[in-house]
Amino acid sequence: LFSSLTEGNLKESIRIYELFVNKSSIEEFYEKILNPIMQEVGSMWADGRLSIATEHISSNTAQSLIKIISENHKRSTLDKGKIIITTPVGEEHCLSCNMIESFLLSKGFTTFNLSPSTPANSLVEFIKSIHPTAVLISITTDDNIKAGQRLATKIHDQYKTLPVYVGGQALTGKKSKFNATIIEPDITLDQIPKIITKKTK
Repeated sequence: LFSSLTEGNLKESIRIYELFVNKSSIEEFYEKILNPIMQEVGSMWADGRLSIATEHISSNTAQSLIKIISENHKRSTLDKGKIIITTPVGEEHCLSCNMIESFLLSKGFTTFNLSPSTPANSLVEFIKSIHPTAVLISITTDDNIKAGQRLATKIHDQYKTLPVYVGGQALTGKKSKFNATIIEPDITLDQIPKIITKKTK
């Protein structure tokens, strides 16, 4: 899969995904295969072992793969609830949001992916129009923690009973306080729907 992504070979990436999920699950694919590969791509780029062009090709191919996986699950007849997925303003990373969206679709949730960087006022208005079950905020970089805290507080102030969850790479090893439920970095994908449905009951 690493070779397929870095070469921009979407067809081969899809073939690998399909072979894997025939014997396993979508969450296992994301947690054990795609996530570690994209972290490796990021590390290699940061160390100068991978060009910026190859990093972009990898990310864009991964995004396309996730989009195709999502499309395959949009036909689900289950109705577990409506979930808004977003990031604070300033956050440019949306791969993790797309992955979460794809996974939640596979579990029967209706998703609204507003990543990256939807202004808080627009988000608050959107919440009013669709009445979601919960809001998930993803924060990848440390610089966006404060913006994430402000966003969670703004949502909470407007909609006191609406469950808001915050997670992402930026929270690893941090003890940041949020006006929201923190989804710890070591939580597995398959635990997230359970956390959401437990809180909303």
